[in-house]
Amino acid sequence: MPILVLYATVEGHSRKIAEHAANQLEELGHSVIVGDVREPGFAIPGRFDGVLLCAPIHMGRYPDAMVRFLHDWKDALEAVPTALISVT
Repeated sequence: MPILVLYATVEGHSRKIAEHAANQLEELGHSVIVGDVREPGFAIPGRFDGVLLCAPIHMGRYPDAMVRFLHDWKDALEAVPTALISVT
């Protein structure tokens, strides 16, 4: 099963970090799916072994799309190892 690397970005830095992390995971032999949670109708694509989230924080807040994603997919995220890269 794949590892999901999901991001929300404002200026593109979180996307670059997420893509770099995905490349590193692939080099370690993992199957990786990369996705932007800001895409309309974004949904977790099936089963997965873990999730790496990447989002900027500005003035103590993450992008609304990431907050909505975390709220909507809380149960699925709690079921697998999950990590967050907080970009400042």
